[in-house]
Amino acid sequence: MQTTIVWQKCLLLDPTTKKILVMQRSDYKKDGGKRDLIGGSVDFGEEVSVAIKREAVEETGIFLD
Repeated sequence: MQTTIVWQKCLLLDPTTKKILVMQRSDYKKDGGKRDLIGGSVDFGEEVSVAIKREAVEETGIFLD
């Protein structure tokens, strides 16, 4: 049986300031200190849009519309 893993990234842009939110990885994890966009895996049966919203809350506490 083959398993498919889907990863997604999210670009958060403030329309007023035109600034992009970039996360800095924790030093204790792989690629520590490097910058990255919000993202993560999409759970089986989960819509990508729902996964992006979930990851935003998990990683930043920001709730997306």
